[in-house]
Amino acid sequence: MRTILVPVDFSDVTKVLVDEAAKLAKAVGAQVVLLHVVAPHPVAPEAIQWGIAVPASRTVEELAEEHLARLKLQLDAYGVVAHMLRLSGEAAKEIVKQADKLAVDYLVMGAHRHAALYDLVLGSTTQAVLKQARRPVLVVPAGQMERSGSGRGGSAAAGDA
Repeated sequence: MRTILVPVDFSDVTKVLVDEAAKLAKAVGAQVVLLHVVAPHPVAPEAIQWGIAVPASRTVEELAEEHLARLKLQLDAYGVVAHMLRLSGEAAKEIVKQADKLAVDYLVMGAHRHAALYDLVLGSTTQAVLKQARRPVLVVPAGQMERSGSGRGGSAAAGDA
């Protein structure tokens, strides 16, 4: 069975991105792997030294699991076999690494409309993946996602959508 990797960041365009991935999966008979990469949280050396628990990252991980589960239900409704994967690390590197590890046939990513200065200073996860990927990457443009009824916003933790 073919596999499509869909990195998601839970922004307001994610639902449209997953819809597009579902259409592709149905067309080519593929399963979908939803991937969310949580950026590592810096921990103060004192917290490690004294064994202080840092619950904020646990909360982020729990929320990510809940969001992934909802997106999986969205794919289930399309009749698409879906799996969830949550990792910690630098988004673009983890996306490319998982694409190779899973030997995916396609990556489906979104492109937000950021100001040029934002992309210049911070870069874009999608741009970084496009530079590093050894697998085909389908980019759903921001304009397509806006026409589908979704607006702009959200974070960019695992991809641009």
